[in-house]
Amino acid sequence: MCLNNGHKNIVAYYGTKIQNDQIWIIMDYCGVGSVKDIIKISQDTLTEKQAQYVLKATVKGLICLHSNNILHLDIKSANILMTDDGDVKLADFGVSTQLSHPYLTSTQYVGSPLFMAPEVILKDQFNNKADIWSLGITAIEMVEGEPPNTDIDSIEKLPLLAERPPPTFKNKRMWSKIFQSFLEIMLIKDQNARPTSNELDSHPFLQSVVGKEVMHEILESAKDLIQSKRKKINGMNF
Repeated sequence: MCLNNGHKNIVAYYGTKIQNDQIWIIMDYCGVGSVKDIIKISQDTLTEKQAQYVLKATVKGLICLHSNNILHLDIKSANILMTDDGDVKLADFGVSTQLSHPYLTSTQYVGSPLFMAPEVILKDQFNNKADIWSLGITAIEMVEGEPPNTDIDSIEKLPLLAERPPPTFKNKRMWSKIFQSFLEIMLIKDQNARPTSNELDSHPFLQSVVGKEVMHEILESAKDLIQSKRKKINGMNF
């Protein structure tokens, strides 16, 4: 089981420390922050090749979780962390749950509203394919800077999302046909027709992923603020 010895695309938890009435969670050091942080700091969105790299690593992390019957349920750019070297790690398991039956149901909304799968919004039965839908929304967020359907600005309006057709890129001409195909299968509204994480990993879009050097340019553009963050962390006394 991939979680026994950790997984390179899932942030590792080492323990908890109480310091000056504060609780510190000790985990892998991801000095760059999240993918969302990188976009904000660099004031630039990811290129297709950069998104491809991040999505491949995220899918690998999901395969590990799903093989252990764990649903993340809050996939988004803010919960995909990156190390100084450009390694990608899934984080924030605050709403994750164990899948003890083929499907789960919830009487409450679970996750971040604009990233929720239709079946979660409708409070129908759902399984780990809800993470696949959220990853599709995340793919749009990474290359466009924000998720679709931002006009949904309240929980009361959330059911409207389930009624709308699956979102897609604002300008399809900017992206390859294979990227569009990858997005399309993640955002199939019928969860029974949506691929599993293992099936998603076999999609042609993820078969020609370059290495982490593809992230170098956008990481360099955020260099000054990243170094500032490091100085603050190094100045803390434990």
